[in-house]
Amino acid sequence: MSLIPLSGYASVFDVPDLSGDVTVKGCFEDSLGERAVLPMLHNHDLSRQIGRWSEIYEDAYGLYVEGVLDLTYASAQEVWPALAAGRLSGLSIGFETRDSQPRPGGGRILQRVDLYEVSLVALALLPQARLDAPPDAGAPSHLQPHPAAL
Repeated sequence: MSLIPLSGYASVFDVPDLSGDVTVKGCFEDSLGERAVLPMLHNHDLSRQIGRWSEIYEDAYGLYVEGVLDLTYASAQEVWPALAAGRLSGLSIGFETRDSQPRPGGGRILQRVDLYEVSLVALALLPQARLDAPPDAGAPSHLQPHPAAL
């Protein structure tokens, strides 16, 4: 299997991240209408694409994403053991702000953003932005994490 399904919340509405920024419902709407698929990166590194997000939508809780880790990418093969072991489970959005307001106490209220990518990260700026669960270890045996890594 070279495609590993992943899903989770890339952003949660009305919750400040560690920099004080807050996303609000509707802030991704315009961008989602323009892009049906987003790249899945590792740590926002454009040279390390590891898959793609093909279902991206807002619900009452936040921005939900579904996609696949594509093990035909060398970068995906490198992150797979940590991902399968549950040590790489944070999600982080790469975006450009279109409209925001200062937030009392610091940070911004992000009212409209251009969403460019969603990355897998070890430490998410928004701790609630996470994969739903570690993926099943259904990768080829040469890509399985060593039992000691689990």
